[in-house]
Amino acid sequence: RQSEQTLTYAELDSRANALAQHLRKHGVGPGTRVAILLDRSVELLASMLATLKCGAAYLALDRLAPEERLRFMLEDSEAIMLLSRSDLTAPDMTPRLDLDTLELSALNQGPVMLADEIAGETPACIIYTSGSTG
Repeated sequence: RQSEQTLTYAELDSRANALAQHLRKHGVGPGTRVAILLDRSVELLASMLATLKCGAAYLALDRLAPEERLRFMLEDSEAIMLLSRSDLTAPDMTPRLDLDTLELSALNQGPVMLADEIAGETPACIIYTSGSTG
């Protein structure tokens, strides 16, 4: 866990670019959805940015949510990939990429061209609520 880690905006952008390139090679693009199951961390921010750079929408999952709720959100959102860490448990129903086992610096091939075929109605983020607020 890297709760005290700091980086510059350029370093964050570099990580997001490397991850976006990897995600694109695995089919992430406009109209797709990526689930993210991570603690609040640099990896969480890089994952969100990388997903957006691909033109996809991200779905942030709460690691403390019951497995049944996580299963529902993964199925309902039609997420094509789950970004997480190897020490976090998640339903085994979506292709998974554990960021702690991926060497992002080796993947970075420079700036990522943002997806330009994104329509205005294309979602950027999917949020599920408990429904308890009315």
